[in-house]
Formats: sequence, C-alpha cells, structure tokens
Amino acid sequence: MKWYYDKKRGLPFKAGAGLLVGKGLDDTTASSDGYFGDIIRHGQPAKDYKQFFADQTVKQGLETDTSHWDEKDKEDYAKAVDNIATLIPEYCHPESEHHRTLDPIGVQHPIMLHLRDLKLPIKGFIDLLAYDREDKRLKIIDIKSAGRAMNLSKIDYKMQIALYSFAIMQEKNLSYLPAGEVHGFVWNLKTPKVEVIKFDVDEDLVSQVLMRALNFEWAVSNNYFPMARNSPLCSVRYCSHYKICHEENQRDLPTLLRMLKPKVVGSEISKAS
Repeated sequence: MKWYYDKKRGLPFKAGAGLLVGKGLDDTTASSDGYFGDIIRHGQPAKDYKQFFADQTVKQGLETDTSHWDEKDKEDYAKAVDNIATLIPEYCHPESEHHRTLDPIGVQHPIMLHLRDLKLPIKGFIDLLAYDREDKRLKIIDIKSAGRAMNLSKIDYKMQIALYSFAIMQEKNLSYLPAGEVHGFVWNLKTPKVEVIKFDVDEDLVSQVLMRALNFEWAVSNNYFPMARNSPLCSVRYCSHYKICHEENQRDLPTLLRMLKPKVVGSEISKAS
C-alpha cells in the first residue's frame, strides 16, 4: 500500500503512532542489535534494553514526519512508549517466562516463497525463528505492540505466521509445519503485560492464506485496491489516506440506483413486491 500511494498516486505515506512504537519494539527485541540478536551472537544479553528501546523510539520520532498527528495520537504514542518500556526488562532476559524454552536461530529471517500460480514471489521477514526445546520443533515468533488484549480469531497474525511456516517448511526441508507464537506487548491497560498466544499451523490455515495471496495478486495487477472497512485500522486516526479512499469509493444515490437491474414486469419478484 505504501508503494501504491508513493508511486501510483504520488501521495506521501505518513506513519501512525502504532507503526513507530512497533518499529522501536522490533529494533529492541528482534533485530541484529536487539535482544535476540545479541543472544545469537554473544550467547547472553549485551546491553540495557530498556534504555535501547527509549533511544530507538526517540530516533524514530526524529526521523519521521508526525505533523499529521492529533493530540490523541501524541498521547497514545507517549503512553505506549512509557508502558512498553516497563515490560522490556522482564522480556529481554534469558529466564523470561515468555520464551525460556526457545533457542533463537535468526532474527528478521527473510523468506521467499514461489508459487506456481503467482507471477511474483512472496517476500517477508520473520521476527524470530527459534527452536523450542520442550516441543522439539521450530517455531515462528511474531512480536507485536497492541493497545488492547489480543483476540487471535479477529486478527490476521495467524495468516502471516502460516505463510512464514509454509516457507520455512520448504526452506528447511521439514516434514511438519512449524507452530506459531504471537508475543504481544499490550500497553493500553491499567497494568501493561506481555501476552503470549500459541497455536499450531495446519493445512487449512495455509490453504486460506495462499488463496488470499492469489486474490491479492489479481487485485493489484488489475489496479484494484480493495477497501478494508472491517479493519480497526480503517479510521482517520490510523490511516493517513482515509479521506481520499472513502471519497473515491463512495457513490451517490442515483449512481447506486443505476446499478440495480430493472424490474421485469410480470416476474414473480415483481408480483411478490
């Protein structure tokens, strides 16, 4: 979508508060210089990660245009940064209950998935690829910031992880689909917390995400960018293109009426009406 607005429409892409917080969290936990990157390289923590998180969020704020933010955005950003910072020490620790059975293998691990019916490969980056010593299998870990407690049935995290799981199964020549975990830093609570959701990836989930990929490629190749009205991010607060998107996709009543087929005289429908 960023490419669409930058290249196709010539409009600026303006980051929301959530994107900046998420980027700072990723840098702190799942980058080559973050906690899991240090564990992979050094075998132990190598810095004060709470301070590192603070430094990264300040850096992101200085490098990003936030002139479009309203007071609510600014308040949410400040609250998210402060509350997530309190969770960093307990998470970025070898004995953390959230990941103590995981041996990190790679951070921001690139995937490239080629499908027969897709013209272009699917690219992505796994926050954390790890081996679970208890379950004795690889796992895909996605690290997220969240304003409220997460409900996995209402979000697309499972789809994203399913795609990555399928790619890793192919890359590593595995006989199974790696399971997934979402580690959510839930900040907009009276008592902020890290919430871990674990789930298995099965053939049905992979089938859904691959069909979605096929549909998306068709849409993009035909210059059709579908609306996402069911998304909580479809809001003027979170999307800098909300207004123009709604204006372009809205039709006046006469236009809507012209979309109806004319009534057929004598038809059962006409009689019933």
